[in-house]
Amino acid sequence: IAQQNVQLKVLDASSNYRDYYALSDSNNQSPLNLPKDGVLVTQKLAKLFDLKVGDELPLMNDKEEVVNLPIKGIVEAYIGHSCIMSKDYYQEKLGKEALANSAVIQLKQLEAFNQVAETLKSDNRIVGVGNTQTFQKAFKDTLEALNTVTLILIVAAAVLDFIVLYSLTNINVSERLLELSTIKVLGAFSHEMTLYIFKELLIMTGIGIMLGLCGGLRLTVYILETVEIDTMIFPQRIHGISYLIATILTFAFTEIVMGIMHIKLKQIDMVEALKGVE
Repeated sequence: IAQQNVQLKVLDASSNYRDYYALSDSNNQSPLNLPKDGVLVTQKLAKLFDLKVGDELPLMNDKEEVVNLPIKGIVEAYIGHSCIMSKDYYQEKLGKEALANSAVIQLKQLEAFNQVAETLKSDNRIVGVGNTQTFQKAFKDTLEALNTVTLILIVAAAVLDFIVLYSLTNINVSERLLELSTIKVLGAFSHEMTLYIFKELLIMTGIGIMLGLCGGLRLTVYILETVEIDTMIFPQRIHGISYLIATILTFAFTEIVMGIMHIKLKQIDMVEALKGVE
């Protein structure tokens, strides 16, 4: 993996930094404190370089000087790479005091951002002004693009599911016309014949759902990891309602197929079927 640009954030442990930065563990979302003898790194950076708590992060400045910093925690973050450390540890590790070169501002009214930004930009000492809402919008736009792809995949999967179920059931019925006709001649009603086939299809559908949910989880993770860029990570979480909807839709298609097969079974010509040679 090539080198990555990392934003070094030096915070004062005695300040109200938690009002501006949500430092949460990437695994269990528990709050993280600024370590006294190490740094916190964002999860995408840790993923790219396979870093874990206890490893060392090598950072290089513009003078190509490298310093190794012990990692004390992986922070949940979805955009950009950051290395977070305390002001005291910065001075201890680098031998110089950290000079403030940026400021974080919270606005009670987001509509006032443009006015505040113009005022700040008029100061020659300020290089640039950024808005976290802009990054959030870019992230949401990316997710919306993925929603379109997801919808297409769902529709395609639904059509494929219906075609496969119908084809397999139709072949099953066609190959067993003699057996089904015999059962009907012996006095079975149409709904009993449908239930006879439906039990088999229901078992196959249940097995297919279990295999599909497990395989679908792995496929989802693979797709998300494929579309990610080096400075962005997508949450790999699937809500339980998604599994429920997928299961209900699959059973719904099974019911539709069996409704069609029920009509076909009622129209079986028993005499012609029994005339055939097995």
